[in-house]
Amino acid sequence: MEAVDLWPSGFMGQFGNHCSSLRSSFYELVGQAQAMAKICLVAMVLLFWGINRVQAEASSDSKYGPRAALFAASYLQDKTGELSMRDMLQGGMTFSALKAGKTDFGFTKSVYWVKVDLASVSEETRYYLELAYPLMDDIEFSLVCDGKVVEHYQTGFRRPFAERPLLNRNFVFPMVLSAGIRYSAFLRLANADRMEIPLYLWGQDQFIESSNVQLLILGLYFGFVVLIALYNLFMFAVLRFPAFLLYVTYILLFGFFMATQNGLSYEFLWPQSWDNHKILPQTLALFELAVTVFLWVFFENPPEIRRYKKYFTISEVVLGAFFICSYILNYTLAIQLAAILLFCQATFLMYVGSRLLLRGNRTARYVMLAFSFLLVGGALYWLKILGIVESNFISSYGLQIGSALEISLLSLAISARFHEKSREMNEMLEKANEEKSKLNVKINRELEEITAAKAELDIAFSINDTLLKEVHHRVKNNLQIISSLLKLQSHRLKDAEAKGAIDDSVNRIFSMALIHEELYKNKNLAQVSLGDYIQELSTQILQLYEAGTRIEMRLALDEIPIEIDQAIPCGLIVNEIITNSVKHAFPPGGSGRIAIELHESEGRACLRVTDNGSGLPAGIDIRTASSLGLQLVRTLSEQLHGQTELRGTRGTVFEIEFPIEPPKPWSQ
Repeated sequence: MEAVDLWPSGFMGQFGNHCSSLRSSFYELVGQAQAMAKICLVAMVLLFWGINRVQAEASSDSKYGPRAALFAASYLQDKTGELSMRDMLQGGMTFSALKAGKTDFGFTKSVYWVKVDLASVSEETRYYLELAYPLMDDIEFSLVCDGKVVEHYQTGFRRPFAERPLLNRNFVFPMVLSAGIRYSAFLRLANADRMEIPLYLWGQDQFIESSNVQLLILGLYFGFVVLIALYNLFMFAVLRFPAFLLYVTYILLFGFFMATQNGLSYEFLWPQSWDNHKILPQTLALFELAVTVFLWVFFENPPEIRRYKKYFTISEVVLGAFFICSYILNYTLAIQLAAILLFCQATFLMYVGSRLLLRGNRTARYVMLAFSFLLVGGALYWLKILGIVESNFISSYGLQIGSALEISLLSLAISARFHEKSREMNEMLEKANEEKSKLNVKINRELEEITAAKAELDIAFSINDTLLKEVHHRVKNNLQIISSLLKLQSHRLKDAEAKGAIDDSVNRIFSMALIHEELYKNKNLAQVSLGDYIQELSTQILQLYEAGTRIEMRLALDEIPIEIDQAIPCGLIVNEIITNSVKHAFPPGGSGRIAIELHESEGRACLRVTDNGSGLPAGIDIRTASSLGLQLVRTLSEQLHGQTELRGTRGTVFEIEFPIEPPKPWSQ
């Protein structure tokens, strides 16, 4: 037999070409992803640098002057929250100076009062006092001149956006100040979040220019976030790598968190709803959960990270539970717990990343560098709030700059991870091809051996079949010779009883010879169809006794294949019963009917032979009968392990039920 390749060469060639095409497309996509991420990274650095230069020039313009030069601010902590504006107007309160850069007082239940002393340096001019912290819950603003409140506003994060005196993401209070007159602005501040009081006083043109620059920075930042999210969503649709989809989820959640932190989600997404305080801790929990799942999927193979699987699982469960509990916790506790979880999670992830980096994981360097930028940017922002670092462009937008660099580097990380994964896949494919070639050689060698053995077996089986056919043919011929000799001897006998005994023996020999004839004609040399055999035997018996015209034979026979060991005794039984009916059931020259039924039920053969003759003598019992025929029937039935029943006064009914032996292995 010719050697056979389990994977046809034509198919494998096409498959290999297809795989090569896919690999080329894959490498092209990965290369494009890396190039795009690098371009975005460089663009973001140049963009922030350019905006920083523009803002620096705007801030140093002598036309407007430094933005903090026109006012002096001080604060008062009201621990009971019972002071009112009337108490402020009466005086006698001791205020402490609010120093620039030191405006964060942490989480507190106290109410803070801020006093801003104002004086216009020119003619009547419009100014804007900005509280650049969009998460302040309740704010009451009062402008006082000569001991009287001339303007009053009430707003805050928990109030409708439309109630703000100026529709801006921060809280901006417009004031018209007359030249030569001193004013005092009072702000009553209450917050469940941090108490942060970054105040700025702007001239009208200066405020417009600063707002435009801030909107430009934030617009470019969030546009960059959306662009990276859409690109990674496209990469997921093409490559079906789960890390891309998780990365998109992570980016969008972080962008949503930053938009809420900057007041943009309140301004553009739900300006009519002000009961949105718990969105911040909930978003933070989902963001932390997305980071955990993303990094687990991203580092899917290294054994170094699998040892931390239970810690990742615990982290995911804790964050999921916190997200659910944040609905019932008060805001202060929820945001503090979110900050603690964020710190713990960042520490754990940086530890895992450093372990992978030390063990030589190539993609871990991108992840570590990316999160390092985010942590450094966040640290600069918090140090600016605490007054440790001077307020400038880098510290003010540290979170935006750090997260933009992080997003870009993570895009590079995913591309590098895909490059590494493709290399691993190529190595696995090469090993699979080598194993396939070895397997083909082994299988072809075994097929050749099997083919040769099969050819030898076919020859042996052919010889055996020929020999068996010859044996059956010779046995049948020998039985026929014996039958012929007995017939010749029968013709010479004058004793009717002896002649009848020889005739019965001839019939029995004929029934056995018929078995061998059926086997000789059959393809299966070990089994015969019992139904066909009984039909042939009954026809031959009627012809032998020349009773075919006067006795009607009714047959209802199933084709039941049985072994020769059961066919011979069954044939002898049928021969004895039919012969007995033909010879003794009907009067000489009389007509009658013999019916034979054969059925199979649950692995047992049921044979029933009946006639409508004169019936059996009274009191006859097959178990004690002395006639040779009935003794043969009883003995052969026991040989078949069958159960027999014989009855009849009007006609005879003979029934035998015996188990059909399963075919032997060589007969199947």
